Amino acid sequence: MPEPLTNEVLWEKGLTLLESQLGPVQTLQFMAMISRQPFDYKQWREERFGKLSVDEVLAQVKAGGN
Repeated sequence: MPEPLTNEVLWEKGLTLLESQLGPVQTLQFMAMISRQPFDYKQWREERFGKLSVDEVLAQVKAGGN
């Protein structure tokens, strides 16, 4: 199982991925947009993972999050 990423490394990888897919201007636009929007973590989690069992989520974590 891969080592967990530090917040700094995760931040850098996330920004690099966004910039590679969106470019610098749209990355900044996206970051500004999400910083202004209210965020309901419980709703987001339910929408993304609600149909997965705990065992399925753990299996994905062990597989590296893919």
